[in-house]
Amino acid sequence: MKMHKRLTAIVAVLIVFTAYCAPRPESPRDELVDIGTHRLYIHCIGTGRPTVVIDTGLGESYESWESVIATLSRQTRVCAYDRAGYGRSEP
Repeated sequence: MKMHKRLTAIVAVLIVFTAYCAPRPESPRDELVDIGTHRLYIHCIGTGRPTVVIDTGLGESYESWESVIATLSRQTRVCAYDRAGYGRSEP
Protein backbone atom coordinates (compact mmCIF):
# COMPACT_ATOMS: atom_id res chain seq x y z
CA MET A 1 0.00 0.00 0.00
CA LYS A 2 2.85 2.39 0.84
CA MET A 3 4.45 1.75 -2.56
CA HIS A 4 1.12 2.49 -4.29
CA LYS A 5 0.86 5.88 -2.52
CA ARG A 6 4.46 6.72 -3.40
CA LEU A 7 3.92 5.79 -7.06
CA THR A 8 0.73 7.85 -7.18
CA ALA A 9 2.58 10.85 -5.75
CA ILE A 10 5.41 10.48 -8.26
CA VAL A 11 2.97 10.32 -11.18
CA ALA A 12 1.14 13.40 -9.88
CA VAL A 13 4.38 15.36 -9.63
CA LEU A 14 5.41 14.33 -13.15
CA ILE A 15 2.05 15.47 -14.55
CA VAL A 16 2.42 18.82 -12.80
CA PHE A 17 5.94 19.28 -14.14
CA THR A 18 4.80 18.47 -17.67
CA ALA A 19 2.40 21.42 -17.48
CA TYR A 20 4.46 23.85 -15.43
CA CYS A 21 7.98 23.24 -16.69
CA ALA A 22 7.36 23.88 -20.35
CA PRO A 23 9.70 26.52 -21.80
CA ARG A 24 8.66 29.95 -20.59
CA PRO A 25 10.18 33.42 -20.30
CA GLU A 26 13.48 33.62 -18.46
CA SER A 27 12.07 35.36 -15.39
CA PRO A 28 11.80 33.06 -12.37
CA ARG A 29 8.51 31.37 -11.72
CA ASP A 30 7.70 30.63 -8.09
CA GLU A 31 4.35 29.27 -7.01
CA LEU A 32 2.42 26.69 -5.03
CA VAL A 33 1.02 24.02 -7.36
CA ASP A 34 -2.00 21.96 -6.34
CA ILE A 35 -1.35 18.25 -6.99
CA GLY A 36 -4.68 17.10 -5.56
CA THR A 37 -3.75 16.16 -2.00
CA HIS A 38 -1.71 19.27 -1.14
CA ARG A 39 0.28 22.05 -2.75
CA LEU A 40 3.96 21.85 -3.61
CA TYR A 41 6.23 24.87 -4.00
CA ILE A 42 7.92 25.00 -7.41
CA HIS A 43 10.71 27.28 -8.63
CA CYS A 44 11.54 27.47 -12.36
CA ILE A 45 14.11 29.64 -14.13
CA GLY A 46 15.87 29.79 -17.50
CA THR A 47 14.84 28.89 -21.03
CA GLY A 48 15.45 26.07 -23.46
CA ARG A 49 15.09 22.34 -23.68
CA PRO A 50 15.27 19.91 -22.11
CA THR A 51 13.84 21.12 -18.82
CA VAL A 52 15.98 19.86 -15.95
CA VAL A 53 13.96 18.87 -12.87
CA ILE A 54 15.78 18.96 -9.53
CA ASP A 55 14.28 16.45 -7.09
CA THR A 56 15.68 17.35 -3.68
CA GLY A 57 15.99 14.77 -0.97
CA LEU A 58 17.10 14.08 2.58
CA GLY A 59 14.92 16.81 4.03
CA GLU A 60 16.37 19.60 1.91
CA SER A 61 14.47 22.36 0.17
CA TYR A 62 15.18 23.54 -3.36
CA GLU A 63 17.23 26.40 -1.89
CA SER A 64 20.10 24.03 -1.07
CA TRP A 65 20.46 23.55 -4.85
CA GLU A 66 20.45 27.26 -5.79
CA SER A 67 24.03 27.33 -7.08
CA VAL A 68 23.38 24.31 -9.33
CA ILE A 69 20.08 25.81 -10.51
CA ALA A 70 21.75 29.14 -11.32
CA THR A 71 24.52 27.44 -13.30
CA LEU A 72 22.19 25.15 -15.27
CA SER A 73 19.67 27.93 -15.98
CA ARG A 74 22.27 29.67 -18.15
CA GLN A 75 21.90 26.78 -20.62
CA THR A 76 18.33 25.49 -20.22
CA ARG A 77 15.10 25.63 -18.21
CA VAL A 78 15.47 24.36 -14.62
CA CYS A 79 12.64 23.55 -12.20
CA ALA A 80 13.02 22.49 -8.59
CA TYR A 81 10.39 21.83 -5.99
CA ASP A 82 10.11 21.37 -2.26
CA ARG A 83 8.76 17.97 -1.27
CA ALA A 84 5.63 17.89 0.88
CA GLY A 85 6.38 19.11 4.39
CA TYR A 86 9.67 20.78 3.45
CA GLY A 87 10.59 24.32 2.51
CA ARG A 88 7.56 26.25 1.31
CA SER A 89 5.41 23.21 0.39
CA GLU A 90 2.41 22.19 2.44
CA PRO A 91 2.66 19.17 4.77
